[in-house]
Amino acid sequence: MKKTLLAIMLAGTAFASQAGTLVSQGTEASANLTLTKPIVVNNTIQPVKGVYSGTLTAWTPLATGIVGASDGQSHDYAVTFPDDIYAESSTSADAVISGDNNPDHKLKVSLTTLEQDPPSAASEEIGGKRYMMLKNTGTGGAYRVVSHMKEQVVEPDSYTIRTQAYIYAE
Repeated sequence: MKKTLLAIMLAGTAFASQAGTLVSQGTEASANLTLTKPIVVNNTIQPVKGVYSGTLTAWTPLATGIVGASDGQSHDYAVTFPDDIYAESSTSADAVISGDNNPDHKLKVSLTTLEQDPPSAASEEIGGKRYMMLKNTGTGGAYRVVSHMKEQVVEPDSYTIRTQAYIYAE
């Protein structure tokens, strides 16, 4: 047994003495890794005052939204409606909102910038869905939710307007 252990030790020493040798000077490499917080998009929306049930003309302002980012930097933003209220359109970001008290009551709405009418002037299709675009907005941007492009009769009810905002990069 002692001879076997001695043989194993000598074999290990023999292999250790055959290890390679460094034959050049070493060089060093470095990389700076900066870990940042994820950017949070802030999106708030407020209803306008003085809108009543009955006949709404096209492009009647219903709410104003403001978007910005937690990093305080200039960004482009894409704003749309959640999938459960989003309405297919070839020209603008549209939605059909059901009444909170009676889901048979409907309100058709579109998104636009504060400066542009009609809403189609500011929309773009991304992944099969229309978004209202706010380009080069500095540290934030404003948008409007307006009644749809056709006159509509809206029943008295409460309608919850919801939007989604994203930072957009081409």
